[in-house]
Amino acid sequence: MAEAAAARDIGTIAAMLDRGDDPNARRYVRAPLIDGVAVEMTPLEAGVAAGRLEVVHLLTTRGAALDDRRRVALACEALHRGYKDVAEFLAGAVTAARLCNP
Repeated sequence: MAEAAAARDIGTIAAMLDRGDDPNARRYVRAPLIDGVAVEMTPLEAGVAAGRLEVVHLLTTRGAALDDRRRVALACEALHRGYKDVAEFLAGAVTAARLCNP
């Protein structure tokens, strides 16, 4: 599922969730998809790295683990990558810029 998230394939992600796949399972994502290197990550981390709000929204509403600390870390990662919409979605009522640059 992480690779589908990195590839921004929301249909495959939804199908995997529908059949019961774990939205928190860490898997390797092939090199060309995230920063040109193979990396092990969760689907949510991959969705943030790919900058696709629809993927992040789907995963957070379908069971991806997201406590306050992780929410802030992922919001800052999205902001760092230039994905302001993803960062603001994750940050909630507080702007991502305020969270990441206190």
